[in-house]
Parts: sequence; C-alpha cells; structure tokens
Amino acid sequence: MLILKHNKDELTSEELIQIERKYLRWMAEHDDVNTNAIEANVLDCTMTDLYGCLLGIFAKLDVFDTLKISACQFLDFLIDIQRTYQKTPYHSFYHATDVVIVLYYIVVDLKAKKYFSDREIAVLFIAAICHDAGHTGYNNDYHVKLKTELAIRYNNVSVLESLSVEIALGLLEKHHIIHRIEPDLVKRLILATDMSVHYDLLSEAGVLEDTIATVNLWDDDEQEDGFSDMGESLAVSETLSISVQQQHLLSSSLSYNQHSSSSSSVREGFIQYNDDSTKSSQSPLDQSQRMSFACILLHAADISNTVRSWPISKQWSDLIVQEFFRQGDAEKLAGLQVSPGMDRDLATQASISLKFGDFVVKPYFEALAGLLPRAQVFLDTLQDNREEWLKLKASPFSTSITNYFNGYLASRFSIATTPPSSPLSNASSTTAPSSSKIRKVSVPAGTVAIPLTHTAAAGAAAAASTTGNATVKPMPILRTSSYSSALIASPHTSVSSELRRSSADLRRKERSPRVVVSAKQQQHHIHI
Repeated sequence: MLILKHNKDELTSEELIQIERKYLRWMAEHDDVNTNAIEANVLDCTMTDLYGCLLGIFAKLDVFDTLKISACQFLDFLIDIQRTYQKTPYHSFYHATDVVIVLYYIVVDLKAKKYFSDREIAVLFIAAICHDAGHTGYNNDYHVKLKTELAIRYNNVSVLESLSVEIALGLLEKHHIIHRIEPDLVKRLILATDMSVHYDLLSEAGVLEDTIATVNLWDDDEQEDGFSDMGESLAVSETLSISVQQQHLLSSSLSYNQHSSSSSSVREGFIQYNDDSTKSSQSPLDQSQRMSFACILLHAADISNTVRSWPISKQWSDLIVQEFFRQGDAEKLAGLQVSPGMDRDLATQASISLKFGDFVVKPYFEALAGLLPRAQVFLDTLQDNREEWLKLKASPFSTSITNYFNGYLASRFSIATTPPSSPLSNASSTTAPSSSKIRKVSVPAGTVAIPLTHTAAAGAAAAASTTGNATVKPMPILRTSSYSSALIASPHTSVSSELRRSSADLRRKERSPRVVVSAKQQQHHIHI
C-alpha cells in the first residue's frame, strides 16, 4: 500500500490504488529480456499511469534497494518533481517520463547496463526524470537574448539546465536522497542535456568506441550470457514477482517515516561511497569513461523523438513545433529576429524534422550504434520516419500554417479569413539549404550551428532533389496529440489525430481531401 508523507493530500486514495495497480502491472508485464518499453506512448497516459510506470522502472533497476529508499518515499519525490514542470507544450513531465522510458530501453534492451554500477544507474535515472525541471518552454537562446532573470542568475551559461540542477538538488535534499548519491554526478548529467555540448558528446562517443573495441564484449548472445556471473551490480535486474513486490510495498510504507525521520540518521547510514556498489571493476571503462558514457546515453534519450515509431514521433514533433512557434511569436513581440524555424507563417514542420534528423540525430545515433550495436534499430526507424516527412512535404497542401488555415480549411468549412501576414515567397530565403559552411537548426535548448561537411552537403542536396526544388516549401502541422491544444484550430473544426499511410495515399488520389476528426481524440484527454 502506497502511503505519502509530504504529499498526502495531493492524491486521493483511489489515485494511489491506481498508481499501485499500474506499478504492479508494469512489473509483471515487462520482463528483463524484452521490455517493449520503446513502444510505450506516454502521451496516451494519465498522470497516475506515469507515476506507476516510473515506480516500475526504478524498481526494476533496483534503485530503491541501492539507495535504501522506499517506493512511497520515491513517489513523494516524483510528485514534487512533477509539480516543478511547467505546462509547456513539449518540455513537460510527460517528456521527462518519456526520456526515462527510452533510457530504460537503451540500458536494458540495448545492453548498456553492464557498464555501470547500481549506484551509477540510480543517479543516471534520477537525472533523467529531473533534467528539464522548471523549463519555461523558451530555449536558452531566448533567455540570453532577452536578458531574463534566469539568464542573469546563471550568467548566460546552460540557463535552463542550471535551473533544473538547482531544483533537482533541492528536492533530493528535501526527500533525504541526496546523501545516498553524489550530487556532482547529478549536476554533470543534467548539464550534459544542453545542446551546446552535443558535439562534445559526439566526440567522446568516438573515443569510447575505440576503447570498447579493444575489449571483446559484444556481438553474440553467447558472449552476453557470459556477463551473468559478473555480479549483481552489473547484471540485468531479475524479474520480481507481484507477490514479492506487494510485500515490498507494504514494508516500505510502514518504514517510510523511519527512513526519513532525520537527515543525520540518513547521513550515518548511507554516506558511504567506497563500497562495491559504486565500483564497476568488471567494466572495461574507468570511472571517468563511465560518466562520459552515461552523459552520452542521457542525451541520446533526450533527442530520441525522431527515432521513435512514426505515430509517437509525429506527436512529439507536433508539440515541439508548437513550442517553437510560441517562442517565435514572443520574439516578434520583443522586436527580435525570429529564431530559425520558429516563424509560424514561414516555418515548415517537415523541414525542421528533416534537418534535425539528418544533421543532428543521425550522426549522433550512428556514434551510439558504434558503442551499442543494437542501437541500429534507432537508425532504421529514423530512415522510416524520414520517408514519412518527405511524403508530407510533397503534399499538395504543404503550405505555411497561416496559408493552410486561410486556404484549405477555409474552403472546407467556410471560415472567414484574412491575408497571410508574410508572403510565401519569402520562405525560400529562410528555408533553402545553405551554401555556407554551417547550417543553423533550432533545437529545444537553442540554435545549433552544424558544420556542413561534404557528406552533409551531399545529403542536403539529395533531400532537395527529392522534390525537384532546392527550396523547402512550408507545410502545415496536420496532427496534434490529445496532450496539447491544437496548433491549427477554428471554432468549427479540429484536424485529424492520425496521418496513416493509407489515409495519405487516399488523400493524394482525391481532388478534394477531407479533414476527418478522430472520435477517439475528441473523447480522450490527458489529466495533468
């Protein structure tokens, strides 16, 4: 039975029962051989679902036993962390949970866990759930350009990540967890999610690949079976039965007050860091290399939206572009130059996604596959999604958000319109592939200046030749999840919640495509 201390009035008894059921169900359904976690879509979940899922993940990774905390204590911590996440389109607690799920898939299914100790795994996943705490929905560049209070407080360096570190450490202190981990590791991991260090992590991945390649650890399942005797700290967690977990829940709820009675007793019991649980003597990586590897994995999970299955990837794209356009609107109001890809009248969701996938995500996940060969699955999915974006970009109704609303929707639903605020002809200067040596791409943390190498330039040319034109034609956002408000909305209609291949093929054949409203989307709501 789950019993809370700090947030006992935050959830009803029925909600606690729902969380416990989800927790136990998750433990039973996700074994350690094939977790299927990568198929989970958090945007279809309620908040109680998220809490139950997170408790399941942290329990499966032995975090509770490693840190000597209870499930109740950790749920209290999760509720406090969730409260610090703002109601932004993308950088919400849903995103944080999704990052944890992808990271869990990488650690367990892609066999990264054997390189870390149990304590390092615990710190890694705590950093993951905290990594965007307090995020405002406006990226670091925005805060620096507007000289906001946050930018001043953190001296224009990793503004949002520094805020998340401050929040995370404060709550870890409040819940008497900080004395059982190393705060500096939490700080370094969260700061590593700043896109400004993207290329540093990419370089570190190359160095680690050379190190790992000298040790014959990979390839066959027979070799992986050899890790079974490496010890508990490096082995995959054993599956817990529901009956055992129920006993753990009961005992943890009874001992919660005893665990958190005073910070001094916590320090006396859990300050020791030099025990076997902090070492990975069986790993070919030293402590510094393992920390670097952990940062690489967390960043991979953070930018993994484009390598998820198409329905999930598209929903996340809708949300990030909504956040982009909101920032673009704010930049216009402030008299600033709009960041690349953030002008809703000129921006192209397909081109944003293609640029990010081609120039940022693909090289990074190629490096990840060099460390974890099973990560090739991400690259295969990225290619599938790229084809979907190319189809959408070639759509006859690929136009700017403004023009789409004024044209297609108005013709279908007799909506009064006004001329677009920006001429479509101006889009080419914003979205055309650059012939310079760098390419700027907006990402959640800011704008990345990507070196346009010969290979990248060839890729850009190939992408442009696909549609027979070097310019990128702005395209509407045709789908939003039930989690967010619609990007394109009118008093009379909303846009379809699914863009399946069959539907896309049908629309290309029809002279007058129809907008179909998903009944499931209309009825389904995410509870935050």
